[in-house]
Amino acid sequence: MSRLKKPSPRIVVRKQNPLLARIVMAIVIVVLVYAGWWLFEYGRKRAGYDWQTARQTEKRLRAEILSLQNDLTNLHRENARLESGVLIDKQSTREVRKRLARLQQENLELREELQFYRNIVSPKAGRPGVYIQHFKIDQGARPGQYLYRLTLIHVQALKKRRVKVWGQLDLRVEGEMRGRPRVLGMAEIVPGMRRRPRFGFKYFQRFEGRLVLPEGFTPRTVVVQVRTLRSKLMAEKRLKWPL
Repeated sequence: MSRLKKPSPRIVVRKQNPLLARIVMAIVIVVLVYAGWWLFEYGRKRAGYDWQTARQTEKRLRAEILSLQNDLTNLHRENARLESGVLIDKQSTREVRKRLARLQQENLELREELQFYRNIVSPKAGRPGVYIQHFKIDQGARPGQYLYRLTLIHVQALKKRRVKVWGQLDLRVEGEMRGRPRVLGMAEIVPGMRRRPRFGFKYFQRFEGRLVLPEGFTPRTVVVQVRTLRSKLMAEKRLKWPL
């Protein structure tokens, strides 16, 4: 008997729909992405992080920082205004003090000037004659140099108001030099002085000049003398140094 042959298995090939496969793949990807985002958010919330809360906190902090910056700017402006006011007040005070000192000095000078003319025109100013009304020495620009100012007045009797007086001025400085007493005459302390300065006036005359003391000399007293042309003493004034 002939052996029966077994039938060979048939292979069935089915074609799959590619569109359906893509849709399924897309769904799977979306599900995986969503699941990953959900797990991420869930993890952050479990860790105490809330995105909405963080945004609100950040917004609140930014607002507070801006407010503080505005307050700081206002404080800087207020501080600058106050400092400016203090400087203005100090400057105003200094100006007022300077003006007051200047007015007081002017008032003093006017009083001295008034007294000066009273001594000239008033018959009660004293006996007729020449008087040393004002004498002052100020420090010069260099050590050992001084500036002097002197005013002489002529007091006259009522019947001799226009009489002119003539005379000469003498000035000396007494002191010490190298431990010994020393007297410096006018020719020794006034540069260019060759003889005593002479004067001739009716009512008053002012003198100004420069004194130069030698190095090492210590002044103690300054003596001013007014003499006639024949060297007769008319007036004398002794003042301690410094004046």
